[in-house]
Amino acid sequence: MRRKKRASIESKEPPARYQEWINYIFSFSASSFWSLDAESEISTFDATDTELVDLTTYMLENCGREFASYSNEKINSALDFVFNNSYSDIAFNLISDSVPLESRMRLIKSIYCLYCDCFDARCAEVLGHLSETTDNPLNQVCYMLWDVTPIAYLGDRKNKEQLYDAMIDVLEECLSLANPACVESALHGLGHLYGVSKDRIESLIASKLKSKVFIPPSLESYAELAMKGHVQ
Repeated sequence: MRRKKRASIESKEPPARYQEWINYIFSFSASSFWSLDAESEISTFDATDTELVDLTTYMLENCGREFASYSNEKINSALDFVFNNSYSDIAFNLISDSVPLESRMRLIKSIYCLYCDCFDARCAEVLGHLSETTDNPLNQVCYMLWDVTPIAYLGDRKNKEQLYDAMIDVLEECLSLANPACVESALHGLGHLYGVSKDRIESLIASKLKSKVFIPPSLESYAELAMKGHVQ
């Protein structure tokens, strides 16, 4: 299977308060969140929606470097904190209509960097839908990202067609990555987006299956389910 090259990202300085943001999200511990009164003790990062989008985008665009000093467990917790609305409301801020469309589009595109420069390199090559086991905690957020995050459910938000198209573009690119855990996650995401672009997703996955290059045999049945939106 071919591996895509790293996404080309324009070099720029980190946003203001970036190190404060990194310290904030990496101080979160998912394992202790459900302990007594833990939720009430989590402080809120005081920033506008646009600032949160810029901070998250820069982090994802540069995650290969920015995550290098952190364990997979810490990365899993930090990503859960940002994207999983069971732990915070940050994901809702990221898709707010108050954020310029250009910034939201760039955020969506930066998710490919998360797959290419983090998940592809650091996740174990196991498949969640087959209940294959691993002691690598990063596989959890990789496999379940599109289940737990509200960014894929735009409701009546403005420009949702463009944003959905960008998500599908990203997930199509992720099907070209070497790690089957990334391919599985991309199929999982496409399955959840099936309702917003049925024809495109059916055609996209069918073409990948036909090529015999992008989807390994162990994922063919799952791809066929995703092609009809039948994923969990």
